[in-house]
Amino acid sequence: MDVAAARRPDRTDLVRAGKSVYSLVAVLALWELVTQFGLVHYYFLPPLSDVLGRFVELTLSGELPYHAYLTLRRAFAGLFVATVFGVTVGVLSARNALVDWFFDPLIKIGYPVPIIALIPVFMLWFGIGDLSKVVMVAVGAFWPIAVNARESTATGVSSGESSCRRPRPGSSPGSRSPSRCR
Repeated sequence: MDVAAARRPDRTDLVRAGKSVYSLVAVLALWELVTQFGLVHYYFLPPLSDVLGRFVELTLSGELPYHAYLTLRRAFAGLFVATVFGVTVGVLSARNALVDWFFDPLIKIGYPVPIIALIPVFMLWFGIGDLSKVVMVAVGAFWPIAVNARESTATGVSSGESSCRRPRPGSSPGSRSPSRCR
């Protein structure tokens, strides 16, 4: 088999690529046309050409990469804190009944709370600096990490135990699913 012939794009590849991006191109063209004809006020929707020009300007000046770095630093700091505490709480609550007794109600209460509802509280407690943003990311990421660490440890995925300890959700209490048993 000729490798060069196998990699040569044909008409169907171009059609497939066009189908995958046509809706995006149509929306961007519609955006530019609507704003250029004045159908929407500039204040509510600036033209795409102005947005792209400003994007290039801020990128070349270094302002956009700097603020992107600050945002990523806050996000990764919050994710690191959430991972450390979430994995610790999850594994300990799966292995120790007393820890599970203490943290299970907190996890069940805190998990469904939307993190956006806590923004004013975090701003009051921690100010408007980086600390409130890191805490917000940490609290938002803590719940799913703790729940997944607890469930994977309890079912033996990370410890090498048989995953037949717990039945599949929705199954009858005495049944074991052969697809989950090793």
